[in-house]
Amino acid sequence: MKKPDEQDQIGALQKRLAHLQQSLKKAQAENLINATYLDLACREMGQSTRSFKKESLAKVCPEISSTEPKRGHS
Repeated sequence: MKKPDEQDQIGALQKRLAHLQQSLKKAQAENLINATYLDLACREMGQSTRSFKKESLAKVCPEISSTEPKRGHS
């Protein structure tokens, strides 16, 4: 049998969990929309999304992009 205090805690945690799940769903939907807009914009510019991201990362954070492993032809 659960104490009233434990019941209150469980109820509060269940509400918190529901709120976090809803927030995650919203963030995932926004991310999907943003990714779609990025793909469309890159297509309009005639550039691949991957190369756009790589170039943008190099501008914003050159120390990270310079340590990225090289892919492709040797």
